Order: sequence, then C-alpha cells, then structure tokens
Amino acid sequence: MVMAMLDPTTAEGGLNSAVRMSILDQVIDAVNREFPGSLLRSPDELERLQVTQRVGGLVAAAFRAVNLS
Repeated sequence: MVMAMLDPTTAEGGLNSAVRMSILDQVIDAVNREFPGSLLRSPDELERLQVTQRVGGLVAAAFRAVNLS
C-alpha cells in the first residue's frame, strides 16, 4: 500500500537505492505500528485519506532527516 501512495517521480529525489529502501522501511514500520493490519488491507475512503496523509508526513520527515545528516 505504501508503494502505491508514493509518486515514483518524486520518491526517488536523486537518492541512491539504499537510502530510498531505508526510508521506505522506516515508513512501512511506522505505518504498521500506527494502523491495524485490517485497516491497511481494506480501508474505506476516510481511512485511506488518513493513511495517505500520514505516509506523506513520514516520507517528508525521513527526507528531511537524510538531508540533515
């Protein structure tokens, strides 16, 4: 689900594949902690919006962390 929410043209952002995979792993781990699996498997429209917004925030935070290090 997370991969489907990321725009591949902006998700790469010139980062190497190891950094991209690290960010993806961080986001997936956080989403799995924060949302029940049943919700992630079949969200309604509001739940999908909530998860999508959270994924966007997590990806943005991870990109900022990479750029700060």
